[in-house]
Amino acid sequence: MDLYGNEIINRYKKPLFKSRGEVGLKKISGSNDSCGDKIYLYLKIHQGKILEARQECVGCLLSNVSADFLCEQIEGMKLEDVKKITEKQILSLFNLDDYSERSKCVLLSLIVLQKYLV
Repeated sequence: MDLYGNEIINRYKKPLFKSRGEVGLKKISGSNDSCGDKIYLYLKIHQGKILEARQECVGCLLSNVSADFLCEQIEGMKLEDVKKITEKQILSLFNLDDYSERSKCVLLSLIVLQKYLV
């Protein structure tokens, strides 16, 4: 996918999983100190499965879109499978590698989620 292609721009303008969190959802958060991006993930977990995932991101286009893609990917997944998601898998959605300056933006939501699941 092109880093700033139509799919990414459209998802930024009309995110599918953006929400301020509803009653009953667990809120986790984190930030990227180097740029100030902040992510809030709202999860409904029952019997080891993520039933609902929502995000609220205050940051750049890539942080926002990556958080939305992550929520889409993890909704309905077992926690044990969510723990197996790799940084490389997320970066590949944006055709980035570990050495890109933008990788911190793209990985923020995954890092926040994985810290919570440890």
